[in-house]
Amino acid sequence: MAFYLVFFLLFLLQFVYFPIGVSHFETPKVYVAEILIFLILILKVLKPDNFSLSKFNKNYLISIGLILFLSLYHLLFLSTSTTFFGNAFRLQGVFMLWMFILLAFLTAKISFDKKIKPNIIFVILAVQFVFTLLIDGGVNSRGIGTLGEPNALAATIIFVWPFLYFTKNKKEKIFKTASILLAFVIIFASGSRSGMVTFILQILFILLTTRFKFSMKKSVVICLIFLGFSFVLPFIGKNGIYENRGEIWQSSIIAGLKKSILGHGFGNTEYVFKNVIKRNKNNLNGSYVDSAHNIFLDWFIQGGVVGLIILIFILLRTFLSFLKSKNIRNIVLLLGIIAALSFNPASIVSLVALWWLIGQGSVVS
Repeated sequence: MAFYLVFFLLFLLQFVYFPIGVSHFETPKVYVAEILIFLILILKVLKPDNFSLSKFNKNYLISIGLILFLSLYHLLFLSTSTTFFGNAFRLQGVFMLWMFILLAFLTAKISFDKKIKPNIIFVILAVQFVFTLLIDGGVNSRGIGTLGEPNALAATIIFVWPFLYFTKNKKEKIFKTASILLAFVIIFASGSRSGMVTFILQILFILLTTRFKFSMKKSVVICLIFLGFSFVLPFIGKNGIYENRGEIWQSSIIAGLKKSILGHGFGNTEYVFKNVIKRNKNNLNGSYVDSAHNIFLDWFIQGGVVGLIILIFILLRTFLSFLKSKNIRNIVLLLGIIAALSFNPASIVSLVALWWLIGQGSVVS
């Protein structure tokens, strides 16, 4: 039963839509994700299945413990109206952070290496493609699918298509071609430049390891360097007066430096930006910003240097785990999610995928 709940979280949560809350696309997804994670917890309690913390990497457990202590410190000493549950748009506060950590622990042994049929993934991509064509993206006519936002759509596809590409059966070549074509078309329809950069990054890793026979470790390093260079893109291109990532990133650094050690508190990003925007005369004045549009800057603002170092350590440890097990698909997934979250506000769908991957890399092999 837990397997199917995790499957829903990773592949079907993207289709949840209900006219409730401020965001009819994001809000219901958050509520459903929280309910399903709680149900997985109940199932694990009723059927422990030899669950033991001794099976997890000690450094991983220490890192998670530090995050929990940091979040408790924020609740006790830096609490605002959005600290625990987050703001009305994203609902990504301390509570959701705890749910992600719980998800990583509970699903560490639930993988999809051989239990998922490629036909199902193909249908998921095809259905999202249809919704991308049918649902109006607003004045910019960009595809939003069932995610409600072009970049969130692209980030979701970035996670799904490799499951079809790395399938192994008689129709392998057909599925590989279909996965690449569907992913490219949907991301192109979304108009997400960051999504296209991320897609290219994933293809680059696959080519380096399969066509050019580079080692996985060397390929990961090359791709991370490529990602690092891509961080200059927001400062080169202008996205519009109210969507300038370059200025948002600059404001994020200023905000983070004001409480650089332990941060301003998880869930408090919008309060921090309000103060920074008021004091700095730029194109962000008069606009509402509740995210740094970069997961690392978000953690720097909320958790300070301590939180940022913990996040980076966990991600690097996860990479090392996948390299050790030679899990090329999970490396492609992790590269994609990290790259997608490096340029955009984090959707619940992408964060669920990220923490599932962290859980997959947390168990001692």
